[in-house]
Amino acid sequence: GGNSGKNFRAITFAPGTYTVTATPYARRNFKGDEGASLTVTFTIINSGPAFRLERDQLENALSVYPNPVSDFMVVEFDADHQGTATVTVSNLLGQVLVSQTAEGESGWATKLNLEQLPAGQYVLTVKGQDWQTSRTIIKE
Repeated sequence: GGNSGKNFRAITFAPGTYTVTATPYARRNFKGDEGASLTVTFTIINSGPAFRLERDQLENALSVYPNPVSDFMVVEFDADHQGTATVTVSNLLGQVLVSQTAEGESGWATKLNLEQLPAGQYVLTVKGQDWQTSRTIIKE
Protein backbone atom coordinates (compact mmCIF):
# COMPACT_ATOMS: atom_id res chain seq x y z
CA GLY A 1 0.00 0.00 0.00
CA GLY A 2 0.95 3.61 0.26
CA ASN A 3 1.53 6.22 -2.35
CA SER A 4 4.15 7.67 -4.62
CA GLY A 5 3.38 11.27 -5.51
CA LYS A 6 -0.18 11.31 -6.86
CA ASN A 7 -0.30 7.59 -7.67
CA PHE A 8 -1.94 5.65 -4.88
CA ARG A 9 -1.48 1.91 -4.70
CA ALA A 10 -4.41 -0.29 -3.79
CA ILE A 11 -4.58 -2.18 -0.52
CA THR A 12 -6.75 -5.26 -0.08
CA PHE A 13 -8.08 -5.69 3.43
CA ALA A 14 -9.32 -8.96 4.86
CA PRO A 15 -12.87 -8.98 6.22
CA GLY A 16 -13.00 -7.27 9.59
CA THR A 17 -13.46 -3.93 11.32
CA TYR A 18 -10.91 -1.17 10.85
CA THR A 19 -10.45 2.32 12.26
CA VAL A 20 -8.68 5.18 10.51
CA THR A 21 -7.82 8.48 12.18
CA ALA A 22 -6.73 11.53 10.17
CA THR A 23 -5.29 14.66 11.74
CA PRO A 24 -4.81 17.83 9.65
CA TYR A 25 -1.86 20.13 10.17
CA ALA A 26 -1.50 23.77 9.16
CA ARG A 27 1.70 23.07 7.21
CA ARG A 28 3.35 20.20 5.37
CA ASN A 29 5.16 17.32 7.04
CA PHE A 30 3.12 17.39 10.25
CA LYS A 31 4.20 20.93 11.14
CA GLY A 32 2.21 23.89 12.34
CA ASP A 33 -0.98 23.85 14.34
CA GLU A 34 -2.75 20.52 14.68
CA GLY A 35 -6.42 20.50 13.69
CA ALA A 36 -9.24 18.36 15.02
CA SER A 37 -8.79 14.68 14.27
CA LEU A 38 -11.49 12.71 12.49
CA THR A 39 -11.87 8.99 13.15
CA VAL A 40 -13.81 6.67 10.88
CA THR A 41 -14.55 3.04 11.65
CA PHE A 42 -15.61 0.73 8.83
CA THR A 43 -16.27 -2.96 8.35
CA ILE A 44 -15.28 -5.04 5.35
CA ILE A 45 -17.66 -7.93 4.94
CA ASN A 46 -16.35 -9.45 1.71
CA SER A 47 -12.91 -9.15 0.15
CA GLY A 48 -13.54 -11.49 -2.77
CA PRO A 49 -13.44 -10.53 -6.44
CA ALA A 50 -15.22 -7.25 -6.96
CA PHE A 51 -15.92 -4.65 -9.58
CA ARG A 52 -12.97 -2.31 -9.37
CA LEU A 53 -12.37 1.00 -11.05
CA GLU A 54 -9.12 2.87 -10.75
CA ARG A 55 -9.32 6.54 -9.82
CA ASP A 56 -8.73 7.72 -13.42
CA GLN A 57 -11.50 5.42 -14.68
CA LEU A 58 -13.92 6.75 -12.06
CA GLU A 59 -13.14 10.34 -12.97
CA ASN A 60 -13.62 9.65 -16.68
CA ALA A 61 -16.80 7.58 -16.18
CA LEU A 62 -18.66 10.27 -14.21
CA SER A 63 -20.29 13.28 -15.90
CA VAL A 64 -22.09 15.95 -13.89
CA TYR A 65 -23.86 18.82 -15.64
CA PRO A 66 -24.63 21.64 -15.64
CA ASN A 67 -22.16 22.85 -13.06
CA PRO A 68 -22.91 25.46 -11.79
CA VAL A 69 -26.54 24.34 -11.48
CA SER A 70 -29.67 26.37 -10.83
CA ASP A 71 -32.38 23.70 -10.58
CA PHE A 72 -31.82 20.23 -12.08
CA MET A 73 -28.51 18.40 -12.48
CA VAL A 74 -27.82 15.31 -14.58
CA VAL A 75 -25.42 12.71 -13.22
CA GLU A 76 -24.20 10.10 -15.71
CA PHE A 77 -22.01 7.11 -14.99
CA ASP A 78 -20.63 5.52 -18.14
CA ALA A 79 -18.80 2.36 -17.13
CA ASP A 80 -19.33 -1.36 -17.32
CA HIS A 81 -20.97 -1.42 -13.91
CA GLN A 82 -23.91 -3.55 -12.94
CA GLY A 83 -25.78 -2.77 -9.79
CA THR A 84 -26.94 0.08 -7.66
CA ALA A 85 -25.20 3.33 -6.80
CA THR A 86 -26.23 6.03 -4.36
CA VAL A 87 -25.92 9.65 -5.45
CA THR A 88 -25.82 12.17 -2.62
CA VAL A 89 -25.41 15.92 -2.34
CA SER A 90 -23.93 17.10 0.96
CA ASN A 91 -23.10 20.46 2.42
CA LEU A 92 -19.53 21.23 3.41
CA LEU A 93 -20.23 19.94 6.92
CA GLY A 94 -20.98 16.48 5.47
CA GLN A 95 -24.73 16.62 6.06
CA VAL A 96 -26.58 14.76 3.29
CA LEU A 97 -29.23 17.06 1.78
CA VAL A 98 -30.26 15.04 -1.29
CA SER A 99 -30.00 11.28 -1.81
CA GLN A 100 -31.08 9.22 -4.78
CA THR A 101 -30.47 5.68 -6.01
CA ALA A 102 -29.39 4.90 -9.57
CA GLU A 103 -29.21 1.48 -11.18
CA GLY A 104 -28.15 0.05 -14.50
CA GLU A 105 -26.42 -2.81 -16.25
CA SER A 106 -23.88 -0.82 -18.22
CA GLY A 107 -23.86 2.69 -16.83
CA TRP A 108 -26.80 4.93 -15.96
CA ALA A 109 -28.04 8.51 -15.78
CA THR A 110 -30.16 10.20 -13.14
CA LYS A 111 -31.61 13.70 -12.72
CA LEU A 112 -31.33 15.46 -9.36
CA ASN A 113 -33.70 18.22 -8.28
CA LEU A 114 -31.58 20.82 -6.47
CA GLU A 115 -34.08 23.70 -6.65
CA GLN A 116 -34.60 23.72 -2.87
CA LEU A 117 -30.91 24.18 -2.02
CA PRO A 118 -29.63 27.66 -1.28
CA ALA A 119 -26.82 29.05 -3.42
CA GLY A 120 -23.43 27.74 -2.40
CA GLN A 121 -20.86 24.99 -2.73
CA TYR A 122 -21.76 21.32 -2.22
CA VAL A 123 -20.20 17.87 -2.58
CA LEU A 124 -21.80 15.37 -4.95
CA THR A 125 -20.82 11.77 -4.12
CA VAL A 126 -21.56 8.67 -6.16
CA LYS A 127 -21.04 5.45 -4.21
CA GLY A 128 -21.25 1.88 -5.45
CA GLN A 129 -20.79 -1.32 -3.48
CA ASP A 130 -17.01 -1.07 -3.36
CA TRP A 131 -16.13 2.29 -4.88
CA GLN A 132 -16.98 5.95 -4.64
CA THR A 133 -16.07 9.25 -6.24
CA SER A 134 -16.95 12.85 -5.45
CA ARG A 135 -17.18 16.19 -7.21
CA THR A 136 -17.60 19.74 -5.98
CA ILE A 137 -20.72 21.38 -7.39
CA ILE A 138 -21.91 24.97 -7.28
CA LYS A 139 -25.58 25.90 -6.79
CA GLU A 140 -26.46 29.34 -8.20
